[in-house]
Amino acid sequence: MLKTNTYNKITIISFSIFIFFFDFLRDYFDFRLIIFIPLFLAFVEFIYLKKKINYYLITIYLSLISLLILQSLFQEINFKDKIYSFKSIIFLGISIFSIWYFSESIIKNISLIFNFFLIFFYLYIIFYTFFRIDMHLENHQCYIGCFSVLNDKFEFFKENSHLGFISSTLIAYMITKVKKINFYLISLIIFYIFIILNFSLTIFFTIFFIFTYFIIFYFKKFNIIQKFLIFLIIASSFYSLNINDGAIDRLYNLIKFDNWKVNNNFELLEENKKNINKENKLENVSKKNNENKKQKKNQQKNTQVKNLSSEVFIVSLNIAKLSILEKPFGYGLNNYHLAFKKNIDDISVTNSITKRLNIFDASNNLAKMITELGIFSLLIFFIILKFLFSEKIPHEYKFIIFPSLFTQIFIRGAGYFNGGFIFFLVLSCYLLYKYND
Repeated sequence: MLKTNTYNKITIISFSIFIFFFDFLRDYFDFRLIIFIPLFLAFVEFIYLKKKINYYLITIYLSLISLLILQSLFQEINFKDKIYSFKSIIFLGISIFSIWYFSESIIKNISLIFNFFLIFFYLYIIFYTFFRIDMHLENHQCYIGCFSVLNDKFEFFKENSHLGFISSTLIAYMITKVKKINFYLISLIIFYIFIILNFSLTIFFTIFFIFTYFIIFYFKKFNIIQKFLIFLIIASSFYSLNINDGAIDRLYNLIKFDNWKVNNNFELLEENKKNINKENKLENVSKKNNENKKQKKNQQKNTQVKNLSSEVFIVSLNIAKLSILEKPFGYGLNNYHLAFKKNIDDISVTNSITKRLNIFDASNNLAKMITELGIFSLLIFFIILKFLFSEKIPHEYKFIIFPSLFTQIFIRGAGYFNGGFIFFLVLSCYLLYKYND
């Protein structure tokens, strides 16, 4: 058996890689598979220490996996999609078991999870900046990182918003560690400067919204330095959002009510068929030209190109709305792409590329969960709200865990296994169970 210290470090670092390295070197290796290391170590522990089995928890766990399998079995989908769904369920089961089994160790060693990533990330940024200095010099407003600018096999994240999945949680963690001028304060300053230079609406909207909530309802829980930092970050985030034209444009598109309407194209298709028949019957070429001119003018009047990011977000939620009405029990785990393909032509879009984006991940986990799990997704929302409003769970855990869940559900997400979403969700379940709220 491995020595306790080495054993713990291997386990905890494996979780750190599982959370933060989901994009790193993806063309060569999927680092999310590192979750198999804790799984293996858990089995070794069972055999070596002969631990007692908690049959109550095992029953809940097996019931959950069985329900997901049955849900996929009853879907009228092809064999390839069923296999894809089953593989996802198996990986979900492995992830849940591994995270839950080591949850107590994770809580005790949570600093190692974050510190390992932060040190590795800072070293990577230094190396990568010099490694691709040509790219940093050529691109406007690209100083370090530049994830949304370059398509490179060695980039840490595919785009700035992917860094946004975990940025608010990282910042919250560092704030909880600041008691005086120390390593965490310096690290926080460096990291915050970095995200300013790699702006993402995902990051700053979440920071502004979530940190405002925590400073209002948990004001007395923070020390004077932490309060100052939180107020400073909230003000800075608001300023960053206010001066960024792209962010303002995206937010404007999201709050504009007309953009949220689901426009079924069945009537439009019928009109198009009628127009085609009319055109075939017309013998006069001049009449055809006049008709075409009128159609183009009407299209120009009625069509206003929307911000692409906003439109993708809106489309994903419209897909979810159509799906929950069609299949209240959901399409099955990781089957969002089936609902997307079925309904996308019934939704009007102004960017043709919208129909080819986020086909599998839905751009946010809210749309993905509603589409795939249907009414069962309410259980996840109940767990998260119960976790947030629990009076027994220490505020530090909520301050660290909730921002990542909020970001990936409501702002920008890429599925259950990216950005530590399943990790933080299972950890919140464990904390509810531990504090028996």
